[in-house]
Amino acid sequence: MDNNFSQRIRDIMAYSREEAGRLQNNYIGPEHLMLGILRDGEGLAIQVLQDFDIDLHILKDYIDSHVRSIQEPYDGTSELVINKNTEKALKMSILEARLT
Repeated sequence: MDNNFSQRIRDIMAYSREEAGRLQNNYIGPEHLMLGILRDGEGLAIQVLQDFDIDLHILKDYIDSHVRSIQEPYDGTSELVINKNTEKALKMSILEARLT
């Protein structure tokens, strides 16, 4: 699926994978994609959040806290999997990109 994305999006996906590992999750969920977008710090999503006066640091802290509160223990030995919600979001982004 990575071949369908620009280098910047592949970077964000890599950041998302790193964020899932940092939070000791065994999956990559939409919350990890958002953390990847926040870590990248550029693009339309960041601009929209800033236009709505959302403090990006507070948002990151909130996501971190929420993920930590619901996570299941992860030993770090198995491969991270993309969950169905993330897969759906990625597929929708491919379709959206084709329409523009």
